[in-house]
Amino acid sequence: MAKRKSGSSRTLSNSPKEFPLTVRTGLFECYAFLAPNEYSEKTFGLLAFLVRSSVGEINFSSIMDKVQQKIQEKPKEIRSVPNDLSRANDYIQLLEKERTNLPEINASIEKCWMLNRLISYINENNAEFLSIVDHIREDMRLKMIDGTENQIINYPNDFRQREIDFDHRRNAQEMRRLFYLSHKEAREPPSLIHLQNRVTQHLDYLLQARKQYVSTFSHNGREELLKIIDNSFMITVHPCNGDIPVIIYKPIRSQYVAKINMTIVSLLHDFMRKYPDMIELQDIKFKLVPEEKSYRLQSSEPMIWQTCELQGHPSGRSPRMYFSELSSICVVQSHKDAAGVEFAQKLHAIELTVQLKINIKEFNISTTRLITFTSLKFAIAQRTSQIPRLLATVVLNDIQKYLNSSTPAVQNLIGFLSRYFMHRTGVFYNRSLLNFLQKELNQAQVERANFKTIEECFMDFLTSFVHQVEFMARHPVLCMFYTTKLFLGICDSEQVALSLKALSIDHFVITAFRLNTIRIDYKSIANKSIVGRVIQPSACAFRLDIFNHRNSCMENFTLDIDKMIQELNKLIYTSNDEKATKIQLFKSINQTNGQAEFESFDKYRKYYDSRLKKICVVQEEYQPLINLIRTANLLSNNDPHNDMNVPNDNTNNSGISAFCSTISSQRNHPENHVSTPSYIDNSNGTVSPQSILSSDQASYQKILEYVLSNVKLCTEIQEKLNTSPPMSTTASESLNQRQSFDVFDQYSPEETQISSQNLLTQAQPFHEFPSLLLSHEIERQSIHQTENSHQQQEQIFTTNLSEPEQDHCIDIFEQNADAFTFQLPEDIQDYLMNSIGEVSEDTLNQYV
Repeated sequence: MAKRKSGSSRTLSNSPKEFPLTVRTGLFECYAFLAPNEYSEKTFGLLAFLVRSSVGEINFSSIMDKVQQKIQEKPKEIRSVPNDLSRANDYIQLLEKERTNLPEINASIEKCWMLNRLISYINENNAEFLSIVDHIREDMRLKMIDGTENQIINYPNDFRQREIDFDHRRNAQEMRRLFYLSHKEAREPPSLIHLQNRVTQHLDYLLQARKQYVSTFSHNGREELLKIIDNSFMITVHPCNGDIPVIIYKPIRSQYVAKINMTIVSLLHDFMRKYPDMIELQDIKFKLVPEEKSYRLQSSEPMIWQTCELQGHPSGRSPRMYFSELSSICVVQSHKDAAGVEFAQKLHAIELTVQLKINIKEFNISTTRLITFTSLKFAIAQRTSQIPRLLATVVLNDIQKYLNSSTPAVQNLIGFLSRYFMHRTGVFYNRSLLNFLQKELNQAQVERANFKTIEECFMDFLTSFVHQVEFMARHPVLCMFYTTKLFLGICDSEQVALSLKALSIDHFVITAFRLNTIRIDYKSIANKSIVGRVIQPSACAFRLDIFNHRNSCMENFTLDIDKMIQELNKLIYTSNDEKATKIQLFKSINQTNGQAEFESFDKYRKYYDSRLKKICVVQEEYQPLINLIRTANLLSNNDPHNDMNVPNDNTNNSGISAFCSTISSQRNHPENHVSTPSYIDNSNGTVSPQSILSSDQASYQKILEYVLSNVKLCTEIQEKLNTSPPMSTTASESLNQRQSFDVFDQYSPEETQISSQNLLTQAQPFHEFPSLLLSHEIERQSIHQTENSHQQQEQIFTTNLSEPEQDHCIDIFEQNADAFTFQLPEDIQDYLMNSIGEVSEDTLNQYV
C-alpha cells in the first residue's frame, strides 16, 4: 500500500463522533486507498515501478504525484500551454534528484540501476512515456469518480443494482490480493465513492418514502434500510505482511506478536453527517478464526474508526470516508504451562464484529446491531524460511475458492499462477513460463497420482515456484531485465543450457541469463504425504552459461547469492566495454519460424550511470564475460595465434554432427525435451540451419527435415517398423508430458488480450474464471485434448526406444530402404539411397 500522509487530528463539525482525520493528497495516493492492487494494463512492463505503488519492494510511485504538484505550482499561463518536453523533463529531474540522494551504500545499488533505466527510457521515448502516463491518470480518474450523480432513483431496480455493484467491488478487492484481474474481467465494478453516494441516496430515499407512504412502506422500508446498512462495510486490504498474506511473529515469553496490515471501510460517512443522530459507529472487535484450544488472540484494544479525506480526488472536491486499520496482533497460549504453539501448515482468518447504534424513529428502529465479517485466509510463520511453503498454501486455497473446486484442472492452475506472476512482478510473462508451468504441473500430477488432493499433488513444485516469483519481486531490477528481454527469468534452465550449447557451435559469443531450474526429487517423496513434512525450496540463483570453444564444453556460472547485487554490478559494468556489442544474449526462439532471437549485451548499458562509481566503490568487470569478449575479438580478427578448437566442415566436430550430438543428449536427458534449435545467420541477426553446413551436410539436413515434416512418410516408416516391441506405458505417458521449448516470444501489452467472461457474485464466486492465456494457446497447450491427431503423428519420431529396439529399427530401415514408396525429389531420393549405409547409428537413432 502507499504510505499514508497523516494530518493533525481535529473535530469533525458535522460528525456524530470525533474520529482522527487522515489526509491523502495526490491522485496516486488517493487511488491506493480507494482501489488497492487495481491498475491499468498500461502499468505492466518497465514503468511498473514508477506508476504503481503496489509492485516490487522498490518503486518510485511517489514521484508521480510530485510531478503533478510541481506542474500545479507553475504560473497559469505556463500550465495552459502544452509542453511535452517540459513535462518529461519534470520526471527526469525528480528521478535524477532521487538518484543523487541515494546513500552511498550497497543497498542503493539496485535502486540506482532502476533509476538509470527509467531515466534512459524517458529520454528515448518522451512521447510514448507521456502517453502512457496520461492514459494511467485518466484510467484512475474514471475509476474514482461517480458518473451517475443526481439521477432519479428507480426503486427497486437501483437498489438491486447497488447490491450487485457492491458484490463485484468486494469480489474484485479479494481477488486482487494475489492475482491480476482486469477491470473488465471484474465486470467493471464502480468505485467506493460511487457506492458511498448510492448508500447515502438510497437511505435518504427510504426516509422520504416513509414520510410519503406511511402505511404501505413500513415493513419493506425497514428491511431495505437494514440491508443497506449491512452492505455498507467492506474489507479493502485483507491480512498481509507487506504485500503477501504471510505474517511473521516474534515470540516474547508466552506471547507471539506479529505485524499485520488490514483495512476496512464504511460507506456511511455522508449519511451520518447528513443525519447525525440516526447511526453511531462504535469500535470494532476482532478475533482469530478458526479458534484453537492451545492459543487465542489476546484481549486487546478494539480497532478504532478514522476518517480519510481524499484531497487529491479528481472530482475537485475532497470526499471523506470512514476506515479502520489493524496493524498488529498478539497471540497467547491458552495454558501457561503449554510448551508452545504451532502455527505451521495452518491457515487463519480475522473475524471482525462491527457494532452500531441505530436510532431511526421513522421506522421505529432503536437497537444495537452487530455485523460480522471474515477476512480472507492468511498464514502465520515463525521465520522467513517458512514463507514459501505457507504462501503456496494460501495461493492454492484462494484458487480453490475462486474456482469453487477442490481439484481444479492443470490449465486453470496455469491461468491463476500466470496472474500471480504478473501481480507480483509487474511485468507480462512469456510463453516459456507457461510451457514450464505446464510441464512441471503435468509431471507433478503423474508423479503424485497416488495422492488425490491438490495440495498433495502440487505443493512441492508450487513452494519453489512462489519462492522464485517472490525473489523477483524482492529484486525488481530482475523484472526490468525480464521485460526488456535481457533475462529469461523462471524457465527450464537446463533446457536453455542445452539449446545454448547447440547454438554456440556456430556463434561463438552468446550467453543467457536466467534463474536456476526448479528440481523436485519425486522418487524420494513418492509415498510421503506433505503433512508434517518439511518442504524447503532451493535457494534462488542467477545463472549464466558460456560455451568454452577451447574444450568444446559448456561452462556454468552461478552468481553468489549473498553477493548477487555486487556480481550483477560487474555484469552491468562490463557492458560498457567497447567490445560488449559482440556478445549476444539468447532471448527466445521465434514460434513462427523456429529461429533463435538475440539481444545485444550492450543494452545493459542503459542500467549504468557514473553515479554507480560513488555508490559502489569497487568497479570490476565480470571476468567470464571479459574472456568471452576477448574470444570474440580473436575470432573476428582471425588471429593466427588463436589455438582454440573452432568447429569447421573438415573436422569431426563439424556443425551437423555436433548439432545431432547435442540434440541426442537433450533427448536422453530425463528432464529435457528441446525442440531443434537453429543457427546464427549473422547477416540478419537470426539463425538458419543451412548457414553453417557444407553442401553435402546441407543436403543431408534437408533429407532429415523433409522426413520429419512429412506425415505420410513418417506413417509409412512406422508401418515398416511395426514389428518392433510396443511402446511402454511409461514411454506413452512421457509423450504426453513433452513440452516444446521454442516458445519464448514475450507477450507485449498489445498481444495480451485477456479473455473476459462474466465473474459471478458471492453466491458463485468466480466459478468460470478466465485464463490469461490466449484462446489458441489454451487449445495448443491443453493436456485434455483427445482429438489430437497431430500428437499421434509426432509419436512416430519422438518415442524413446531402448537400445535393442533402436538397433532393430536400424536393421529394418537398412534392409527395406528400397521398399519405401514415398515421393521424394529425385536428387534427394538418390542421395538417401546412396548414403543410408553411411549414416551413423547415433544420428539415425535420433530420427528413427
